[in-house]
Amino acid sequence: MGKPTKMKKPPTMHDVAKLAGVSQPTVSRVLNSKNTNVPISDETRDNVMSAVAELGYRPNMHARSLRTQETKLIAVLIADITNSFYPHIARAIQTVAREEGFDVMIYNSDHVYENEKQFCESVSRRSVDGIIMVPVHLTEQDLRDLYRQTGSPIAVLGQ
Repeated sequence: MGKPTKMKKPPTMHDVAKLAGVSQPTVSRVLNSKNTNVPISDETRDNVMSAVAELGYRPNMHARSLRTQETKLIAVLIADITNSFYPHIARAIQTVAREEGFDVMIYNSDHVYENEKQFCESVSRRSVDGIIMVPVHLTEQDLRDLYRQTGSPIAVLGQ
């Protein structure tokens, strides 16, 4: 075996700006469609989008969330994804979330309290913009603790 190949870093907004011959804020304005007083020509927009395609640039959502204080992520706890009731809920959540520009993280608890608590711990370690859950065993205190730890809005379905 030879030397391990060095992993190539993903392209950054700086790389896109350099290739497109524009500033980094211009790339940001083009990609985020910011309403700005700074006019952006069609040629500049095309150059930026060509550089994005050529480099395979994908925005770093973590960096964006630090700047905007939004993750565009909703965490969903479902008790049993194999139960025919839950896929309809998950699909409806995902459809509306996608229309609003959000991603959805779905967690299956299998009706196990420890799994529900693990979901709460996992969500507490990550930033999410909202939580939708169908808890079976979580108590009101568990839900209060989750809200206190995350500050995220929580929608509880079921009893």
